[in-house]
Amino acid sequence: MSGRIGLKKNWNFKKVLGATLISRFGDAIDSIAISWLVYVLTGSKLLMGTLFALSYVPNLIMTPIGGVVADVFPKKKTVVLGDFGRGILAVCLGLAYYFQVLEVWHLIVFTLLNSTFESFSEPSRGALFPLLVDKEDIVSARGMSSTIQTIGTLGGLGAAGMIISFIDISGAIWVDAATFFASGLLVSIIKLNEKINKDVKLDFNKTKQLMKEGAIYVKGRKVLMYFVMAAAFINFAFVPFNVLRPVYVDEVLKSGAAGLSLTGMGLMFGMLLGGILVAKLGSKLKIVQTIGLGIFFVGLAYAALAIPNFVEFSPNIALYFAIGDCLLFGLCIPFIQAPLSGYLMKTTDPDKMGRVMSILNLINLSTVPIGGFLVGALGEYFSVSTLFMIMGLMSTLGAVLFIVNPTIKKEFKEDEIKQSA
Repeated sequence: MSGRIGLKKNWNFKKVLGATLISRFGDAIDSIAISWLVYVLTGSKLLMGTLFALSYVPNLIMTPIGGVVADVFPKKKTVVLGDFGRGILAVCLGLAYYFQVLEVWHLIVFTLLNSTFESFSEPSRGALFPLLVDKEDIVSARGMSSTIQTIGTLGGLGAAGMIISFIDISGAIWVDAATFFASGLLVSIIKLNEKINKDVKLDFNKTKQLMKEGAIYVKGRKVLMYFVMAAAFINFAFVPFNVLRPVYVDEVLKSGAAGLSLTGMGLMFGMLLGGILVAKLGSKLKIVQTIGLGIFFVGLAYAALAIPNFVEFSPNIALYFAIGDCLLFGLCIPFIQAPLSGYLMKTTDPDKMGRVMSILNLINLSTVPIGGFLVGALGEYFSVSTLFMIMGLMSTLGAVLFIVNPTIKKEFKEDEIKQSA
């Protein structure tokens, strides 16, 4: 039986796909609604940056033990509790805003608790696949899940602006809450013969030792560190875009929540098209040059977002320009992510893959809170367009230095030979 036919008949897998679609749809609405809520409620760029930074703190703390939690506790229950927990939080937030009692400290508590639930449940959600799908079907299942996630995100981004326009921010947050409950219910009815390894304990000393071994392994691979530092810099550079996009669409594009949705859709469509192009080009791509050029064109697209602030466009033309620019922005991102991920999978020892991924995620995530606090502070003194332009131009400069650096090319070739030996 081919993988495709097997997956078609796998109703438990279909339930997970349905839950993923609903969850991503809700996450996209959440990203728009919460960003717009903070902007409307406070108008403070400092607070927007602070809340964005705080949302990553639980991830930084939980990342090293998230996989251990997925091994020790029942995965289905962990996912369901995470979804229900996030749903209850969203209901409370929506009620607080609706009755006009929402305060800044409520947003801080919501942000920390919401990210904590997500940090615990997401590793377990990913760990469900091997329990539901035959080994020969896992690659196809991952591909289908990735497509479903993109469709859900695009749908949520497209709907968010309309939902906010028709039923206000509180209504959008309640829709988000409903998606969490629906996702949790779908996962709860999955028939799963889950065997929990009771011998595995939450031994933090052992976890610390294994993480240290992984860190030594990563440190010994200089070319991988070059790649990771490049990715971490891009994460840092993207922070103004992620934090201040509500300000940008309102003050520069004059398009409100609808503009927030449409620019987000442009970015996601670009990423979808970029992923298709990367998949078709495959082995023809040279890793160092592809990553460097990807960063270069992302930087150009990023800086170009400032153009409507300096060139007199009509509001509609400015919005269309920004959507197209975001599409180019997104198109280039897979040309950075895919070669890096492929190189990592190809050259990393399988028994160290989990630890290496955790360390790399920690390095990448650590730059985001720093950037969030910094952008929030700088946003009080510089215009959003100026910050976009500075970060974009810094990215293009960093890309040029990355591409022409002979040390990176030399160590890349040596590392490939060493790892394939």
